[in-house]
Amino acid sequence: MDDLLVHKPVRFTKLRITVIGFCVSLFLTNPGVAFADTPPSSCQVEYAKYLELRNAYLSNPKPNGSAYKDLGQAFKQAENERARCMQVINKQFRDELEAIKKKYQSANKGKGKNSKALDRTQQSTEISNATLKRDEQIRQLATVPSLPERKAR
Repeated sequence: MDDLLVHKPVRFTKLRITVIGFCVSLFLTNPGVAFADTPPSSCQVEYAKYLELRNAYLSNPKPNGSAYKDLGQAFKQAENERARCMQVINKQFRDELEAIKKKYQSANKGKGKNSKALDRTQQSTEISNATLKRDEQIRQLATVPSLPERKAR
């Protein structure tokens, strides 16, 4: 029973201390990683127009014949705009990943094991930050509400 109470001291190698220090310093310098850049500002223009038309259509008890057609076109435009914005966000993410990959490929030539391990940790951290940034941008993109049922004239 006494064996369970005895704790062996943990040996920290220089690499472990460096990695732990790097992770702590990265968090302290980038605490708002999850609240990164917003999607491009042009991504909400058609969405706002669609919501305006949708609300007008829903609030009007007897809309004219072209109102639903206009609403359908606005819906398609809002969906297309959202798809374009997703493409832009994903392109930025791929470009950022490629830049990170190139940065560490050229930096790792002629280094020792400890330096390579630290670089792998830094690379993983940068990739995680880029992923969090992309995910936050996608979360901030509004989902286009579906078309309401067509009202009888």
